[in-house]
Amino acid sequence: MKRVLCIGASVAAMLLWAHAATAQPQPLSQVTDSVMTLEAVLEQVRARNASLRAMRLGAAANATRAAQVSALPDPLVTMIVQPMEFAAARGGQRSQWRIEQQFPFPGKRMLRGRMATLGAEEAAYRAAAFEADLEMHAKHAYFELYRVQQHQARILAFQSRLDQFATDARAQYEVGLGPQQAILHVQLQRSLLFGTLLALNAEHAEATETLAALMERSELGRSLGALRVGPPPLLVQGEAAMLALALARRPEHAALKAAAKSAESGITLARKALMPDFGVRLSYFDVQPHDAVSWARGRDAFAIGLSVRVPLQRGRLDARIEEAQLTRQRVAAESEALHTSIQTSIAELVRRLDEAQEQLALLEEVLIPLATTTRQATLNAYATGTADYAELLEAEKTLFTLGTSYEDVLALCLKTIASLERTLGVRSLRDVEQTTTD
Repeated sequence: MKRVLCIGASVAAMLLWAHAATAQPQPLSQVTDSVMTLEAVLEQVRARNASLRAMRLGAAANATRAAQVSALPDPLVTMIVQPMEFAAARGGQRSQWRIEQQFPFPGKRMLRGRMATLGAEEAAYRAAAFEADLEMHAKHAYFELYRVQQHQARILAFQSRLDQFATDARAQYEVGLGPQQAILHVQLQRSLLFGTLLALNAEHAEATETLAALMERSELGRSLGALRVGPPPLLVQGEAAMLALALARRPEHAALKAAAKSAESGITLARKALMPDFGVRLSYFDVQPHDAVSWARGRDAFAIGLSVRVPLQRGRLDARIEEAQLTRQRVAAESEALHTSIQTSIAELVRRLDEAQEQLALLEEVLIPLATTTRQATLNAYATGTADYAELLEAEKTLFTLGTSYEDVLALCLKTIASLERTLGVRSLRDVEQTTTD
């Protein structure tokens, strides 16, 4: 009687096991109504990040400097009142009124305005580069969070199958037809999965905190939904074409071009500092009649003057020229370093992406289908009594491990693509595909 009950319990447990095994773990995006897309995350980062907003405001503030530095200096107005009259040839001089305007050497104001405009352009490009950095970090955190969610879903599904396995193993052990080792093995696997789940919870919290900081949303952990990703795009351009695209699209490269033009203008301005500035002065003398001499009739007087600022401190001016030349050399060195960095980064990221896509293809087309077939064959053998629990559990563990490996490689592939998009200066490789197709 016990054997019949045990066999019945085993068959029922085996059927439940088979149903749970054939049902693949659904991504969280399919079992929850709340989905947070990557596009929504990036929009939040662009709109809410305070550091990015500060850099944009700084660039906007720099844009106002051109009008300031290219304007003429304010005129100087001087008034001199003499309490005791000063006897002059025309009479008693009571006061003097003077207005003076300085005029920089022609071209200086234009060069200062040009340098300020280029400086504002450089600041705007630096803000765009910072925005691209934030987007890349947000993508990395998003893909990491997606990987963690998929692992958590797989673990929960595997734990459900282990529960069915434990029920069957306990039923056989209670009637003396199964070893206690099977029960202990299940308990060990559940403990290991629990430890993995604890580590995943910590990784989930870390990725969520990163996204919350980038999006300036402290409540993100309470409102976070499921994440959804698409298949990784394929590369449609060679490394040479990608390098040309990066040099055309990277904001850092545009910022260095603006800095190079500003440095050239700085050299020209430093050389123009050797030329004198001019000043024009108009004076009015308030004079009243005086009886000291017969011709002191009190006629007011006017005077026009011209001043010249002579650049005699040649050491200071020569040092300014040298500084401007060194600035141009520094910008050229930074441009060369950026070119080399982009070139080497493209080569490394393309290699890593090719390797990851090969691993994905191997897992998706060979290993996972083979493991699925092996598990089904082992399940059939277990149903006929030609396979034991250890073999069935091992088949399940193999499929579970390959599934988590697939999610790991997929997340790595997506992160590599995000880094490549940052290197190329584009928001998505799919935009590059559409441009190439058009």
